[in-house]
Amino acid sequence: MPETGALFEDSRASAGGRRAAVGSPRGGGIVLATGEKAPSAPGRSAFGCLPSRWPRWGARGHLHLTPEPGLTSTVRRVLAILPYVPFPSDTGGTLRTLELVRALASRFSIDVLALHRPGNDAAGFTRWLGELGVPASRLHLVDMPRIAPDETLSSARALLRGTPLTYIRYTRQRLQEAFRRVLSERGAFDIIHFDHLHMAQLLPLARELNPAAHLVIDEHNVESQLLARMAPLSALPLRPFLRWQFSRVERLERECVSQADSVLACSEVDAEQLRALGAKQVHVVPNGVKLPDFVPPEKAGNDLVFVGSMDWWPNEDAVLRLAREVWPLVSSELAPGRLMVVGRNPSASVRALESENNRLLVTGAVPSVAPHLARALATAIPLRAGSGTRLKVLEAAAAGVPVVATRLAVEGLPVVEGQNVLLAESPQEFANALRRLRNDPDLCRKLAQNARRMAESFAWEGIGAGLGDLYLRASVKGGGGKKPSGTDSVL
Repeated sequence: MPETGALFEDSRASAGGRRAAVGSPRGGGIVLATGEKAPSAPGRSAFGCLPSRWPRWGARGHLHLTPEPGLTSTVRRVLAILPYVPFPSDTGGTLRTLELVRALASRFSIDVLALHRPGNDAAGFTRWLGELGVPASRLHLVDMPRIAPDETLSSARALLRGTPLTYIRYTRQRLQEAFRRVLSERGAFDIIHFDHLHMAQLLPLARELNPAAHLVIDEHNVESQLLARMAPLSALPLRPFLRWQFSRVERLERECVSQADSVLACSEVDAEQLRALGAKQVHVVPNGVKLPDFVPPEKAGNDLVFVGSMDWWPNEDAVLRLAREVWPLVSSELAPGRLMVVGRNPSASVRALESENNRLLVTGAVPSVAPHLARALATAIPLRAGSGTRLKVLEAAAAGVPVVATRLAVEGLPVVEGQNVLLAESPQEFANALRRLRNDPDLCRKLAQNARRMAESFAWEGIGAGLGDLYLRASVKGGGGKKPSGTDSVL
């Protein structure tokens, strides 16, 4: 299995129709201010996910990149600002956050400012950072209760200023004070990494207090696009609120991405939408998968599996549709297989599905989805709303499980109908695709093998290496950790 990376695109190259592959530094590596050598990036360098954009491959399937000279530099200081403590990492968002923090910690001197919510495992996250060489003194936690009576007035003002309702808690005074305190105590940073649009509301304050820093927003989703897709699918009473929320989120998203020095997107589809919103520099940093966690089985299983956080409305909608509209059409033909709904925080509506069919199981939170995928005939993903890219697709692909999905569910991924995925939109199309898989073992094997090969190009190690390369080349307006001379910034 070749060690491979993922796609990191410079918007300047994209604008001219050219895609730039970013290589990992070779040779001397990065030298810390203390004179020590920084750890080298794990994995291999970035390459194009889309087949038409792949650079040259060697005889053994390894990527050939020419090392760029002059990449020795004092280590850069990065501040990552997170909307949660990403422990336990049991959602697609927390998995992405954790892996990008891991990548940054391996290349740079990193501090983390994170909101601490009920249910977060701050002690576990502290230990995890310590194993990466990040001392506890560089983790700055801000307790963020859902309701803060002492900030009612400031929250009301934020609402009147046009802040989206569900974003108000991220404008609270205690968060701004914590941010000021980190900069006062730790000094200026070269790069400030805002995880999610919610945290990017601190961007104007960051520009004021740390004007030399390169400011980056990691857009897990194009948030306004997500709301636009959810509104028409929601219950009628909710639609006016979602349209109102959409207008506010879109305005905030335009303001933030246009002010950021760089924006990270999960796919080229998202990147184009962010450019249309006014982002100056957009780079595709895909979602990835931890390949060692998934071993394709020698023989296909019997179960039909859906994996996802059940407290995320698009997932709940997809599960209810799968259980009530698709499963009854094929349940008897897939016997003795079960419909397995795997994911944390199932709602009462999802829990109630178990009483509707004795071969349907709702697991709730699980330590790992891998054992459930190992027993699967297929995963079915009738998703109707969403943005970004779906880690559930990459995990199933890595596990060698055939994927049946809507076009939106695989949006932004290099899939080909009939080669590494079966596409379906209506319940009948899903049922027909599942019958094909049950009756055609050769088709199952082909889809599984091709999907696994696709997943191998999304290893987190390669994605992290590419992110480190991007941040190493980021332009900084003076201060420590300057861009190495003789290199062009790809940010």
